[in-house]
Amino acid sequence: MYISFDLGGSSLKYGLGNTREGLLKHGSVRLRGVSRDAIINLIDDTFVELNAHLPTGESLHGVSLGSPGVVDAAGGRVLSHCPNLPDWKGAEPGPVLQRRLGVPVFVDNDANLMAYGEAARFGFERTVLGITLGTGIGSGLVVGRDIYTGAGWAALELGHVLVAPDGRLCGCGRRGCIEAYASGPSLVALCREAWRQKHDGRVNDSDNPTVKQIFDNVVDNKEVCAILLHQMDRLGFVLANAITILAPDVLIIGGGLSEISSFPWVELERAVRDRLLPVHNGSLRFEQAQLGNRAAIVGGLWRCHHRLESDIDN
Repeated sequence: MYISFDLGGSSLKYGLGNTREGLLKHGSVRLRGVSRDAIINLIDDTFVELNAHLPTGESLHGVSLGSPGVVDAAGGRVLSHCPNLPDWKGAEPGPVLQRRLGVPVFVDNDANLMAYGEAARFGFERTVLGITLGTGIGSGLVVGRDIYTGAGWAALELGHVLVAPDGRLCGCGRRGCIEAYASGPSLVALCREAWRQKHDGRVNDSDNPTVKQIFDNVVDNKEVCAILLHQMDRLGFVLANAITILAPDVLIIGGGLSEISSFPWVELERAVRDRLLPVHNGSLRFEQAQLGNRAAIVGGLWRCHHRLESDIDN
């Protein structure tokens, strides 16, 4: 049995289960604060509650934590700035939680674990490129049972591929990243700016659409349609380049935006496939994530299982 956590900017998702039966219990709690201590204490408290729900006769073998930012999975450290959790950079949740919880703790990037959870559906027999579209844009590559991390644990930062030199300011501090155009907040901001320009700067709160309203109004609003299609085209450009370089078997699109019923699937897939070589196009499976917001939690269960297996083998 394992416990898996997925840390977000405003909540902590959790799950208890194993690789045989899946998640036996899962849910989420809102963060009580965004300081390191507040986050660690919330994980600790949630761990105690979940541990009390272990099935009779079962014991807990490990804990997984999916974290935003660049994560040193070997040392359990967070290496990069997380815009929604500014105090989290430099945190060492792996060793800190392992001392407090008394079981092995494995920390990975949350998008990597999302891809890992989806890769489990294919028995880890496919190379899976997973993309999460939400407040930001995350990605991970799973090859067999391994997560490709690259030098400095910083591989697959596809949200920060440049698509517009000297373009819009991204949360990472640079300009022109795809995240500054195709993430949820960026799409809202672009539509709001277009409205302001059309109406001579007059804009109010009612003109601040949600991402769902943007997707829902594409058919009836030419301006919204043009903005959305342009950004999906940009995103398709980034994904096509990634596929050309990495040649995955499966491209999985997940995250909060992908769960909106009116998400422009056809347009995004076309924007990807129209730019691929035949050798890549013919073999690629383009799929919506099937595990929803539970993907990183499920990935955490499998990651615990495989890393503990590896430790035993070594």
